[in-house]
Amino acid sequence: MKRPLGVLLLGIVILLVGLFLIAVSAFALFVTIAHVSGHLPPGWVYSGTFQTQDVFWITAQLALGIAGLVSGMGLLLLRAWAWLLAMALLGCELVIQLSNYFQGRPSYWAMLLSALLVLYLQQRPIREAFHLIPQETPLPSSLLVETGDDGLTETLVAGADQQ
Repeated sequence: MKRPLGVLLLGIVILLVGLFLIAVSAFALFVTIAHVSGHLPPGWVYSGTFQTQDVFWITAQLALGIAGLVSGMGLLLLRAWAWLLAMALLGCELVIQLSNYFQGRPSYWAMLLSALLVLYLQQRPIREAFHLIPQETPLPSSLLVETGDDGLTETLVAGADQQ
């Protein structure tokens, strides 16, 4: 099946965001570790205050960047696992945006864009491009569904055609 244009664009965007996150977080991690170890290059000034959670957040951003890079490449290749990873990344983005909202720093456009991308990836033609639509298989002829006496309950009876 031909790759939909939206999947191509989304794959490129996720790939670029992943590369950006990797570059920025790797640099921030380098500066933070250099500051803590006292090996900051001459002429560099670390004006922030160091907290242990900073390393955690920077490492989490690095992990999201790597996942974005992998997901973007997989989306471009129409791999089913990449679709799932993209959905997980968009879910993480929505959680981050909701956290920002409750902390008083709402970003409505980012929330809207993430929600729209999730809806886009859920469209049937997009899932078909990733071969994520389950095949409908008919029940074997040896199975019969009988309606109960009350007209509401149904029972699956095996071997019904053998009677």
